[in-house]
Amino acid sequence: MKLYKYLPSKYLDSFLMEGVFLFRALSYFQDYEDDLVRGDKYEGVLKHSRSEGIRINNLTTGQSFNAPWYFESKVDAENVFVFCASKKLCWDLGKEFKSDVCVELTNLEQIIIKLQSAVRKNKKIKPNKLFHQGVEYYSEEDAPGIKWAFPEEIAMRKLSDFADQEEYRFAFSLNGALEFSRTSQELRIGKKLKVQRSAPYPEFVLKIGNIAKWCKIHELT
Repeated sequence: MKLYKYLPSKYLDSFLMEGVFLFRALSYFQDYEDDLVRGDKYEGVLKHSRSEGIRINNLTTGQSFNAPWYFESKVDAENVFVFCASKKLCWDLGKEFKSDVCVELTNLEQIIIKLQSAVRKNKKIKPNKLFHQGVEYYSEEDAPGIKWAFPEEIAMRKLSDFADQEEYRFAFSLNGALEFSRTSQELRIGKKLKVQRSAPYPEFVLKIGNIAKWCKIHELT
């Protein structure tokens, strides 16, 4: 499998010659707003809602009813970090991401080995593991099943509105944020309000050394 990383050319040398992989916290993508790129306020959130409302079963009274709520299970978005690529080469994606070059990762296996090694050597990363897979796109009407308790499952899922990006994602966490059951749940009603943020978004850089021989450059201009 090959992956494609879209980026502005000013970052190309550091990516190729030093293997600089910039991982951003999921909270960054929740709030990101741009004329072209759509932020996803449900990054790191498993959402379940239905037009008729959520079915509530009261085990004490035996009564059941539909309520105009929706269910969310959330990861700790400040401590889960992701690096995003795509499984497709597409000039429209380059435009969407304001990128004038696309790096084709031609030897993904070796790059993953290098990233895994960098993660294992960094004692700040807990659990000490690199998660990676193609993003799974879902409808908010899909039943959450048991995924609500697995933060790594939530971190690798996005609503189907973004399916055209065909994203492949690398992820790790600090403070055990991707360990089993490190999620929080709530029932909500109404629109999710945007909170004004003043603090900078967390970032994390992994350097894996020169990867130029495992890459092919596509100019998008």
